[in-house]
Amino acid sequence: MKVGIIGITGYTGQELIKILDTHPGFELVELGARLTETTPVGEVLPAFRHMDYKITPIKAPSDIPLAAEAYFLALPHSTAMEYAHYLTEKDKIVIDLSADFRFPDTALYKKHYGVHHFPELNDRAVYGLPELFRDKIKQSRLVANPGCYPTGIILGAYPLTRRGLVDSLIADSKSGVSGAGHHPKAANVFCAVNENLKAYKINEHRHQPEIKTILNTVSPQAIERCLFSPHLVPMNRGIFSTLYISLNQPASLQDVQEMYTEDYKNEPFIRLVSRDQDVETRSVAHTNFCDIKILANEWTVIILTAIDNLGKGAATQAVHNLNIIASIPETTGLL
Repeated sequence: MKVGIIGITGYTGQELIKILDTHPGFELVELGARLTETTPVGEVLPAFRHMDYKITPIKAPSDIPLAAEAYFLALPHSTAMEYAHYLTEKDKIVIDLSADFRFPDTALYKKHYGVHHFPELNDRAVYGLPELFRDKIKQSRLVANPGCYPTGIILGAYPLTRRGLVDSLIADSKSGVSGAGHHPKAANVFCAVNENLKAYKINEHRHQPEIKTILNTVSPQAIERCLFSPHLVPMNRGIFSTLYISLNQPASLQDVQEMYTEDYKNEPFIRLVSRDQDVETRSVAHTNFCDIKILANEWTVIILTAIDNLGKGAATQAVHNLNIIASIPETTGLL
């Protein structure tokens, strides 16, 4: 399958180039970015000097050459939807890494991101978390790749959530600086981040409604209390989440472990970590793995999860989604 990437100058776009360049099932035929002229990729991204790809200048959807069958959109929120609309009209498969199609309710999208101009297209999108929605992804032509924080949190809570056992959830998460994006900001420069730890956007972060929405999609009863506390830590990549889950009925550690084993035993990218092992971001860096550890004391379950925010939280998960659509082994190009 021929594939293209629109938006290659950010961290996620660059991760996609690395994966797709050697992917045995896909041929990377298009790279697009907001440039003034066609440019060798190595002149814009020196890490790729050894590659022969050219970057096509794309300032509007109509500039896309349409040589690919499937496109990854690594574009800003609100911009991506215009490109997704154009490409789906041209009968192309779209894997969108923005938030533009993550909310079934466009009113909720408007509250946190802005006006959604293609609600009819939003109705066709599938939330791209393979472990939960594999069958729907397989039939989709438009996949909304999940947010990085939500990926680790939802996977950590899912087995309890789908059984209707969650009374409330508190997610305490730490992210590397690449999660803030490629564009420099005063709060993210080296001197502001190094030797420092801080929380940010408490009760305001746009991933909180995404987390709550998806968990309620798979839960037989509404989860009203869902709190998310993000923190910035001085590392390049990775997300570590500690979930404090209050149950509506008691469950032993063995009971909970059996739930997670049952749900994830056939998932190639979920690793359940034993009690004598640590969950660490360095163990999942540059991979599509989500590591999960379970602690429980009858009424409260503590779940530890770790993912790579640029991998499982973005680029590798996007490729995983297209592997499913293309009906090739899900681990192709990722293991």
